[in-house]
Amino acid sequence: MNGSDIKLCGEKVAIFIDSHNTHKAQRLLGFRLDYQKLQQYLINLGEDIYHFRTYIYIPCGRDDHSQSKFADAMVNLHWRVLRKDQVLLDGEPKANVDVEITVDMVSLAHQSAFTVAYLVSGDNDLVPAVEHIQNLGLRVFVVSTTKGDSPIAGLKLRKVADGFIDLSEVRQKVAS
Repeated sequence: MNGSDIKLCGEKVAIFIDSHNTHKAQRLLGFRLDYQKLQQYLINLGEDIYHFRTYIYIPCGRDDHSQSKFADAMVNLHWRVLRKDQVLLDGEPKANVDVEITVDMVSLAHQSAFTVAYLVSGDNDLVPAVEHIQNLGLRVFVVSTTKGDSPIAGLKLRKVADGFIDLSEVRQKVAS
């Protein structure tokens, strides 16, 4: 799905971005995402849309100045930025921001802050959160990619989502 199948009208929209997962998708697809263009693209998938807020979850290393600059740029867009320190697991830096994404999505869903959520991640660990939100009568669309030998968007997450937007199919609209 490239987003043209999504027709929203009069919805309250929230956007949740897993920056680490999204960065992996960008590397796989070979283009740099313009996060502000992505936000505008998602908001413009409907008419009379109220954009509640965009949340971005950024894993940060102790001396990672590039991530700090990136986080500052997102703050300047008036986004809610959540930074989480990375730890080493099996020699790989991990931040596991899925818990924070889940807590925010579920708590905001219970507050009726949104009627539609765009989840910019492919992490299957988010399936229970998506299902819970849907059980409240709300919709969740996943934005990631299935391209490549090892798709970033997990099959379980794509199956439970109300719709899926593949970044590779909207590249011209969201690339910097």
